This record gives sequence, structure tokens and C-alpha cells, in this order.
Amino acid sequence: MKKLALTKGLGIILLLTVLLAACSGNESAPANETTDDNKGKPQLIQETEHAQFYSPDSKEDVSEAVTILGEAFENNYKRITELFRFEAADKTVIHVYTDKAEFEKMIGRSTEGTYVAEENIIKVFTPSDLADAAVKENYTDQIIHEFVHAVILQVNSTVGYVKWLDEGSAYYASNQLQKELQSKTAFLDLPDMDQLTSPEYFEEAGNTAYFYSGTIIKFIVDKYGEDAWNEILRQPDAIEEILKEPIEGVYEKWKSYLDNGLS
Repeated sequence: MKKLALTKGLGIILLLTVLLAACSGNESAPANETTDDNKGKPQLIQETEHAQFYSPDSKEDVSEAVTILGEAFENNYKRITELFRFEAADKTVIHVYTDKAEFEKMIGRSTEGTYVAEENIIKVFTPSDLADAAVKENYTDQIIHEFVHAVILQVNSTVGYVKWLDEGSAYYASNQLQKELQSKTAFLDLPDMDQLTSPEYFEEAGNTAYFYSGTIIKFIVDKYGEDAWNEILRQPDAIEEILKEPIEGVYEKWKSYLDNGLS
């Protein structure tokens, strides 16, 4: 009997040892810790009231930049959502990359920011060091610009096919246009209507295309109102009915608006 009890006791000890080893082996990695399974994948870095910021970089390397982006995002969130009469169902997901080459390889083109509508994720390149005031302003403006795209395309996904309306709205609503107007003294190389409706215009003209598209939005808001702008975003094909004049007339009035110093 003693031998049988001893055998059972040893068996129980062995079983407990195996169970403890199994439990230890299945422990999850702490949050934000890089493992072989999650290496290179965006991990949650910071959560704000209205956004979740992820990055494939370590928290130590990117947290300062993310904090700056998060503050800019929250400072503009209410203004942007109210401007477009938009109410989000969930927090905005933002992926931040500090390696530009890696970012562009992942996106598949030369850019520093984009909104991926299929995933409902904003993806941006941002230097980890934003100590320089000009650099900080550039990349905080960018996060707002991409957030405007995210809002607009959730309001109406077809706006993405109307480049001047999509990019012009983002450039205007992010306040990038207003900053550029402070140093703009002349309006040269005005695009014609064919250029404005061509996606190639943005590839060829670069920032000039964004600027003039932004001035069109400013013109619409100043002359027809924010309600008209919001209607156009929801029904781009009805622009003539909304503004109550042919598109050619709108174009000519926009040129006069620029000639008269935006008045």
C-alpha cells in the first residue's frame, strides 16, 4: 500500500510539473514587446480620445512623435468632423512609420501619407525627431490632411475619383492653403478645365495642383457657402444644380476671384 501511494504521489507531481511548463510556454508577450511573430507589424503605441496610433517601430523610438501627432489630431478633430457633418462610428486608426524607404515600399509609390479606404486606416511617414518647428508643422499638417481624406471618403467614397475636389478639400480644411496664401503674391500657371479634371495634373504640377484646387474650394465656400460645399462632396455630379450655374461659369468666376485677390 505504501508503494502504491508513493507511486501515485510521484505521478501527481510529474503531472503538475508538465502543466506548469505548458502554462509557462503559452504566456503572451507583454504589450508593445517585439517578438518573432509580431516583428515588423504595427503595434499599438498610443490611444487618444478619438484615435489609435500604431507603429512597427519600438515604442521608445516613436512615442514622442506619436504624442505630437496625437495632440494635433485631437486639436483638430472636432473642427473637421463638424465641418463635414460627420460622426465616426469608431476611433480613427493611424499607422506611423519613421523609415521613409520602408514606408514607400509598403505603399508602392512615392508619398508621405495616404488614407487606405479598403482598410479604413491612415498611413503616414513621420520622422521620429520633430524638434524642428518647421518639420513639426509639416508633419502635423499632414496628419490633419489625411484625416480630412478619411472623413470625406467615408462620407462619399466616389469623391476619390474627383481629384480636384478630394485634394482641394483636404488642402483647404487642413489649413495648409491658408498658410501658403500668407506668402503667395501672384497666381501664375492657372490650370485650364481639362487639367483640373485630369489626375495627371497632380502628378505633373505637384504642390501647385494642390494649391489651386484648394483655392477652388475656398472660392466655393466664400461665394456659395459651406452647405453648398458639403452638398457637392455628397453629390459631385450635381455641382451645376447645387451652384445654379454651368461649370464653365464657375471656372471663370474662380479665375476672376483670384485676379481680385480672393475677393
